[in-house]
Amino acid sequence: MLLMCAAPAAAQGTAAATAPHTAAATSQDTAGDAKPPSSVSGIVDARLLVLPFEQAPGQLTAPQDLQILSQPMRPSGSRQGFQWEEAFKQYMMLLTFQHSVRLFQEKTHTELGGPFWSDYVESVASLHGWPDGDDFATNYVAHPMMGATTGFIQIQNDPAGRYVEFGRSGAYWRSRGWALAAAAIYSAQFELGPMSEASIGNVGLKAGTMAYVDLVVTPLAGLGMIVAEDAIDRFLIAKVEGRLSPNQVRLLRSLLNPNRSVANIVRFQVPWKRDARGLVSKASLGDEGARTAARDRAVAAR
Repeated sequence: MLLMCAAPAAAQGTAAATAPHTAAATSQDTAGDAKPPSSVSGIVDARLLVLPFEQAPGQLTAPQDLQILSQPMRPSGSRQGFQWEEAFKQYMMLLTFQHSVRLFQEKTHTELGGPFWSDYVESVASLHGWPDGDDFATNYVAHPMMGATTGFIQIQNDPAGRYVEFGRSGAYWRSRGWALAAAAIYSAQFELGPMSEASIGNVGLKAGTMAYVDLVVTPLAGLGMIVAEDAIDRFLIAKVEGRLSPNQVRLLRSLLNPNRSVANIVRFQVPWKRDARGLVSKASLGDEGARTAARDRAVAAR
């Protein structure tokens, strides 16, 4: 009887003695389980792997002390491919407008009669020499503006080039090289192609009116205008627009980038549109926001 009564008492004493150790071990195991590892393979913070329903209500899924190492990047536009259909529509719209204006010129509509193909072939075959009889403003201002506009049409339909800004990067100069090629092709078509000055109005039938000046100056000087407008947009317009009102920004962008403005119009966009940034003004940013935007542009241009 004494042994039978002593056994339960001994068991209770043993359980009481071991209970603190068991509780301590259990609490340590629980604490160890609750503490997540600092990282998984040294790449992903393991705290991001905790499911939301395992946390207290109102607690953020991502810990507040988590350091953001990078910001989301815009998807690469080069994977989208060149927008051929839209570019063709815009080039045709510009070409139609130009020839519509030419039809009101006496030297054009007086030459619309006669056999089409023979006059067209003769006009193209008369190409020779440098001067074509036009004045300086036409050859060295108006035609380069046409080259710049057609180059900007190529740029705005190239997802890989429409966002790059003026600089020494290879992406910028590759993009503008394609713009030069597009301007050269458009210029050749405008002078000699099936919808050209040679076919509509038969420029070239009269000696000395079909020459190489436009074929060379239009794309090359046009590229110069594109680069100049890009530089003005980055180093002048973008730096001061944060201090101006929205209407002042619209006017400044349109007047200081005239060829880009025309290219925007033929894609049914406002003249002051920029693919790389929205309409930035003092009203939208405030002084501190303008300074922040300027810093962001400087970092992006590096």
